[in-house]
Amino acid sequence: MIVNMGFISEIFGYVLNFLYGIFNNYGIAIIVFSVLLRIILIPITIKQQKALKKNAKLQKEMKEIQEKYRSNPERLNQETIELYKREKKWGHLVVALVGFYK
Repeated sequence: MIVNMGFISEIFGYVLNFLYGIFNNYGIAIIVFSVLLRIILIPITIKQQKALKKNAKLQKEMKEIQEKYRSNPERLNQETIELYKREKKWGHLVVALVGFYK
């Protein structure tokens, strides 16, 4: 996916000039623009933090499974698939990857 950065910079420029028209000071306009941008990005940031916490939990469980079934690779693969199916995350990809490595 290619993003036209010129378009985005034009939008930022228009917003910054608009804020300059209100405050007549580019320093304050930049600060307000930064705060507005952070407010707009809050939902994305929250979603990202939740995903990171879930991934950390998944990694912990994955490590436990690896320790438990270290000597049995077939059982390890089965348990890994079950873990991802339970979490409903990448379950179909794990199945494909396990099949690919056999």
